Amino acid sequence: MPDAAINPKDGAEIVFVPAGEFQFGLTDTQVAEIKERSSGAAAG
Repeated sequence: MPDAAINPKDGAEIVFVPAGEFQFGLTDTQVAEIKERSSGAAAG
């Protein structure tokens, strides 16, 4: 099975995820870094 394919109806890429555990989303550290950067940008 390929790692990815293209949906012929809309051209969207489909990525196949193997069975088992995987991280979805951001870690708490990544969220805190984004919040810190965006709050600093709003102040300027």
